[in-house]
Amino acid sequence: MSNYVTALINVGKQDIEIVGGKGANLGELLQAGIRVPDGFAVTTEGFRTFIQANEINCELTAEAIQEKIRAGRFSKDIQSEILAMYDSMGTNRRVAVRSSATAEDLPEASFAGQQETYLNVMGAEELLNKIKDCYASLFGQRAVAYRKNHGFLNKDVALAVVVQEMVESESAGVLFTANPMTANKDEMLVNASFGLGESVVSGAVTPDSFLLDSNGKIKKKVLGSKETQIIYCEKGTRTISTKKEQQESFAVTENQLQKLAEQGKRIEEHYKMPMDIEWGICGGNVYILQARAITTLKNQACPVETPSLARSLNSWQKKFVNSVIEHWPRAVYPLDFEVGMILQDIKEFLIQELGITMGTTIAIDQKGYSYISKLHIKFNSNLFHIMRTIKEYQNKEQNLVKGKSAIREIRNTLEKLSVVAEKMDAEMSAAETMEFMKQLIEVHRQISYTRFRYYIFPGVLFGRKLQKYLKKAGNISEYDLLSELDYKTLIMNRQMQQMAEKIIKEKELCKALQDGREYAWLKKNFAMQWKMVDEFLEEYGWKSDLCCYPYSSVSWNENKEHFLVILNSVIKSEISKEEGTQTIQTGKYEQIKQRLMEQVPERKKQKLQEDIAFYRTCMVGREDTQYLWETGFALLRKLLGHLELLWTVQTGDLKFLFQNELWEACRRGYLNNTDKQNLDARKTVRVKAEEAWYRLGFETLKAKGDGLLGESGSAGSVTGRVCIVKDSQDFHKLEKGDILVCHFTDPEWTPLFALASGVVADTGGALSHAAIVAREYKIPAVLGVGTGTIDLRDGDIVFVNGDKGVVKKIT
Repeated sequence: MSNYVTALINVGKQDIEIVGGKGANLGELLQAGIRVPDGFAVTTEGFRTFIQANEINCELTAEAIQEKIRAGRFSKDIQSEILAMYDSMGTNRRVAVRSSATAEDLPEASFAGQQETYLNVMGAEELLNKIKDCYASLFGQRAVAYRKNHGFLNKDVALAVVVQEMVESESAGVLFTANPMTANKDEMLVNASFGLGESVVSGAVTPDSFLLDSNGKIKKKVLGSKETQIIYCEKGTRTISTKKEQQESFAVTENQLQKLAEQGKRIEEHYKMPMDIEWGICGGNVYILQARAITTLKNQACPVETPSLARSLNSWQKKFVNSVIEHWPRAVYPLDFEVGMILQDIKEFLIQELGITMGTTIAIDQKGYSYISKLHIKFNSNLFHIMRTIKEYQNKEQNLVKGKSAIREIRNTLEKLSVVAEKMDAEMSAAETMEFMKQLIEVHRQISYTRFRYYIFPGVLFGRKLQKYLKKAGNISEYDLLSELDYKTLIMNRQMQQMAEKIIKEKELCKALQDGREYAWLKKNFAMQWKMVDEFLEEYGWKSDLCCYPYSSVSWNENKEHFLVILNSVIKSEISKEEGTQTIQTGKYEQIKQRLMEQVPERKKQKLQEDIAFYRTCMVGREDTQYLWETGFALLRKLLGHLELLWTVQTGDLKFLFQNELWEACRRGYLNNTDKQNLDARKTVRVKAEEAWYRLGFETLKAKGDGLLGESGSAGSVTGRVCIVKDSQDFHKLEKGDILVCHFTDPEWTPLFALASGVVADTGGALSHAAIVAREYKIPAVLGVGTGTIDLRDGDIVFVNGDKGVVKKIT
């Protein structure tokens, strides 16, 4: 066996450090007599030699390392060995080129999807380029983040590359030799579709599903829609629509399933553990393309990557996951990730200052699937100075001065950038657009630091500090001290209500709005009255539907018809007020404050008042910084739209690129074939990615038993009729006295609280929007129940106990 290249038949499972997990498993299968496509591996020594020969510093940025790898050259010795092995397979043989990491496909950590695979590669030059692409993928931002989250260091992970003959499968898929959903080892699960197996592995299609007993007999089968299939083209692969007759028939026969089951049992017996097996059928022969241990059968607590693991989380972990899902209620697009995660990065940085190191909580793989990664909580040397750090966080005067100064500077910067964006030249190059976007991202970093350092962290500390007085004052919490605050969102809601009151008095305008007239028509036909609407949007129009999503959220200014839906809801709630519906309670804050003052001696009253005032100021800063980043995100979306026009791509497509991929495209000035393939592949699996994220959230937070168990957001109890509201298009459904049941709420949902008698949300906690507004309206709220929008239906009668955080269905 050469140090650089070896035939797969010459290696086995003991050779992971030489040919990586994938190569070692394939060699092991060949040696066991399993039918596997022939091939060879470029070893990890070949990788290390390539890195050294091209003087590539692995401490550089991910982008810089990737550029150097792709520009690098193989030594004559390595190149000649690779091409000699390739020529021995036949002239211009079609091959699959697959990354094989040394930590990949191990029972302890599944690294699937973190490195690249290239199908239908043909010719010496293309083969060498694809091997280098595999090397480069080891340093992709997603792969680096994945390794970091799972405790692997870059220096400890090398890469081999497997080169195999392509099997032009008529049908392909995945076989689990134990049922991964139930952990039943007496059942096997098969997913199958037409064409190459990549469509099943990536989740691009809804495959046929077969549940087999241990002898391979069918216990249950479900016909999948198999909407598309992946086939060869002259170079690479392409996706085509599956013919109707294929969609209506199963992709494999009972006889083929029997053969698959037999192969699966042989492989399981050889490895002595349940296996996850990729297979393809060509010319009636079953080929095994990969086999690895099923990692999800273990009774692990983390990472929370499958619903089956979610229920084993303890209460603290569930609260943590609840917080993540509250801010990320929908699966992120790849382009959202880096900018959106700046908030998390800043939070982690500040927690490190306190002496606690913890890994990233949300991640995304190369295919576009979001998941919650394992928490690695450790202590660092800063822990010895934690009291000094806490004292700095509690310095009210410093926080007020620095916080206000930072917000003022950020606001001025955004105003200047907004002016530049308005005057933006339609001919601005992609590279210039990228630099503009980078400026905005840096502003977002400043906003995030200001938000956590001067407002959120100090606010949490002062909230805890006030608890000792609150306990003496009765059944109130620190969050009750946030009532009747003049912060951005509350002022916006107040002005919207005032605008609605004026519109109600304009009978014709009000009727036109309720009849669903478009924004442009209303502005034209009610020009004088409509000025107040334009002025309102000039001040508050960058409020968006998903505030933490930089590229996939939409503001009122960008979608004025959506704004009209919100305005109509406010009008509906204002009309209901006249009929006696719940309104915001006033005087609550002064009452609570007075009760607190009664608990302290005279000498401490002045300091307590200052602490309360600062705690409330922290809430104001929290809301102000959110609107600032929403403003910056709107500018980012405008620049992204400019790139879409420049490259004549469909609106929204660029969201399927990762940030480093977009920057590379901007530098070269166009989208290359790899970019387009990535876009298409991630678009194809988007629905599946969204379903997986929703399922993760629901299963993580779901309580045991018949009822729904969550966190108390607002005290009190009520019995009422359920109204499920999934988004703003459902706002019209809510009637006076209904229980609002939703996944989450944000400021544009506020009008609904004037109609609802109680609130139940799948996500959220005591400081979420739903909790704050519910307390203002004095209606009970239970948050973080996980599955309210799934377990309940419109018209159900439920009892909502906001004191205990419990929701029970009555009828």
